[in-house]
Amino acid sequence: MTQEISSAQTAVRNSQFEAEKQSAYLETVLAHLSSGVMSFDGDRQLRTHNAAAERILHTLLGTFVESSIAEMIKALPAAEPLLNMIDQGISDDVSEWQKEISINSPLGQQTLVCSGTKLSGAETESGCVVVFDDATALIKAQRDAAWGEVARRLAHEIKNPLTPIQLSAERIRRRYLDKVEKDDREILDRATRTIAQQVESMKSMVNAFSDYAQPVISRPRRLDINTLIRDITELHVAHLTRIRFLFDLADDLPQIMTDPAGIRQVLNNLIINASDALGDKGGELKLSTRIDHAKDNLLVLELQDNGPGFPAKLLDRIFEPYVTTKTSGSGLGLPISRRIIEENGGTMRATNLPKGGAVVIIHLPVAQSQGASIDDRQGKRE
Repeated sequence: MTQEISSAQTAVRNSQFEAEKQSAYLETVLAHLSSGVMSFDGDRQLRTHNAAAERILHTLLGTFVESSIAEMIKALPAAEPLLNMIDQGISDDVSEWQKEISINSPLGQQTLVCSGTKLSGAETESGCVVVFDDATALIKAQRDAAWGEVARRLAHEIKNPLTPIQLSAERIRRRYLDKVEKDDREILDRATRTIAQQVESMKSMVNAFSDYAQPVISRPRRLDINTLIRDITELHVAHLTRIRFLFDLADDLPQIMTDPAGIRQVLNNLIINASDALGDKGGELKLSTRIDHAKDNLLVLELQDNGPGFPAKLLDRIFEPYVTTKTSGSGLGLPISRRIIEENGGTMRATNLPKGGAVVIIHLPVAQSQGASIDDRQGKRE
């Protein structure tokens, strides 16, 4: 009898050990998944989650374990579309579901691709496990590629007839301007000039289409961002007299490895955009730099103005092609600028300030402490 009890106890310990081993293994797998995972019981309470779920949702979920979906919605309004989908999935008479939803995160609108599976329960209503991925970058890349193809085709189709139109207008002007009556001469003069001006305007638009359709060619080298900012703004300060330039440039910043020409184009475009937003009344434009130690020591460059800010309805789409607040312009300046920053390993986002005004935030990787760029090494040999 004693031997039987001992054997039973050993079997229980072994079973418990195996269960703990499997649980630890499962926790390790979940911790290393790039997809977010959350599970809910039949009472719609959060039971488990992984680190990826916190990263994607920008939220510490540990404090919500054993909280109901309703309680989570109150505390996490940004995640309400996801939580409502989970709640509906548990209620529906389906065992699996897949959906694409959008949520508003601190970094802007995110697109999540979600899959849910019900967990069968013997005695209580079944819960579910939900797996979700942030597809924002993928969808953006697909959209950018599509817009690039649209831009390429538009540039090709529009450019071909422009030169014949312009030449024909100039030929009509030269041949008939001195042969018609005075009243008709003024009409002909005005009409041919208007045609020429509009053709030039369309050529500028076509060139913008072509620029957007072309891949960004980056020639990175080490540079001091503060020096580059001073060089660029010096040119604008001279003629943008209605704008007060403010600087908050951190000392002793590490160099960045980036394409100087590309960064110049980005800064010039952002300064001109801020000038247009501030209008004739003028205002302030502040440029600041710092190191973000919380984000892998990335260099942060911010341009902040005290103008009207971005229209709320366009804020999530401000970097999409042909989205613009200007009556004139192609709407490609910001998309091209972000492409340049991304090609140089950085990120770029825009938001409005609580007290008014807009801010564009750029993150750029710092140069490695060892080695030099190809351009630098070639310069030394020369």
